[in-house]
Amino acid sequence: MSAGLGLRTRLAAALALALAGLPVAHASELGELLQQTLTHPSIEARAQDTLAAREALAAQTSRYFGGGGAYADVQRYDEARFTGVLTSASLASPPFARDQYRYGVSYMLPIDVFGAVAAARSRAKQDLAVAELAERQTSLLKLHQATSAYVELQALQRRLGALRVQHERLALTAERVRREVEIQQSSQLDQHLIESELARLRADEARLQAAVGAAEAALKEASGHEGTIRDADTPIPTWPLTREATLPERSADAHGAAAEAQAREAWRRLWPSLSAVADYTHFDGRYDGGARAEPDTWSVGARLSIPLDAAAVRQARAASAQAEVAAQERLAVAREAERQLNSLRASYDSAMADAEALQQEVEYREDVVHTQSELQRVGLKSLEDVLHNERDLQDATARLATARAQAVAAWSAAAVLRGIGDEQYIASFQR
Repeated sequence: MSAGLGLRTRLAAALALALAGLPVAHASELGELLQQTLTHPSIEARAQDTLAAREALAAQTSRYFGGGGAYADVQRYDEARFTGVLTSASLASPPFARDQYRYGVSYMLPIDVFGAVAAARSRAKQDLAVAELAERQTSLLKLHQATSAYVELQALQRRLGALRVQHERLALTAERVRREVEIQQSSQLDQHLIESELARLRADEARLQAAVGAAEAALKEASGHEGTIRDADTPIPTWPLTREATLPERSADAHGAAAEAQAREAWRRLWPSLSAVADYTHFDGRYDGGARAEPDTWSVGARLSIPLDAAAVRQARAASAQAEVAAQERLAVAREAERQLNSLRASYDSAMADAEALQQEVEYREDVVHTQSELQRVGLKSLEDVLHNERDLQDATARLATARAQAVAAWSAAAVLRGIGDEQYIASFQR
């Protein structure tokens, strides 16, 4: 029943965003794939970790209410034995029986004077925070993998489509050149040149097909989607992301707090513990030739325990050392996160500038290829010039597709670092 708790929580949040007016409706293909990604088994596994940590916190809180148990036992002795406990009243007529039954209950209520239970609860609370951040990190990483695979596949399909268009144009040109060679209007050198160019295009197409297969496999693993995707421009989200502690920093903070809480709990276990105890026992002695003896006993009291454990002291010192390690790692994580964000911002800005420039270049080179092809057909341009322009167009098309994919991937990686919500991430790609 709890397996889909994380998914139901995310779907409820998505509904809340929709009611708030955010663009959840009319999802793009990428948005639909990202919604499917949220059902990935690794995300559900982290959701179960969070649920387990929440139950562990509830268990530590329940320690304040104490615990007890009920017991029952039966014993048969070699001869009649005393039944019950020795009291002044039982001395007057001591009960003896060979078969004896005992039923009872006991209860112990901790009095947390020295804070051992509070320390354990604090440690469980920090473990829950770590589990929640791990769940968010896993979901964002899977969303990033799905997005990166999607835009890479989109770029490869666009390059493959442009390559096939070029192949069709050159195939028509090659057929025209062969006819001209037959009637001696063109040289065989031109025929060899265009045939070699067609062979190169076939090799490039085979290489792109292999890359497409790898990208489809990556997309299937992340989102479960199989096959091709629609050839439409993926919206590139604007960069502005809230300036706050990154997800690795928050995760390091949570691990540091958990290590401190664990060390505190280890030291608290070395302190005395005080508990209120109570028990009740009913005795039933049965024997031949006499009346049954059924005395009852009860007691209440307090128990003070003082641990004497040298190994526990060593373990507490080790836990304190681990807490110091976590504090230093937090500083290192902060520096690394800042470096990664600056690098991603530079990559994003560079890709956006390239995409803007390359869009104009592709339009220009398409006109050039059309014009040069017409001029070559009437003998005013050489075939080598036409092939050179075709390669320039193909290169510009490939670089444009790569630049757009790079911009999306850089934004996505930065969103993972920032630790934005799943719904906010998906909404960034809605049309």
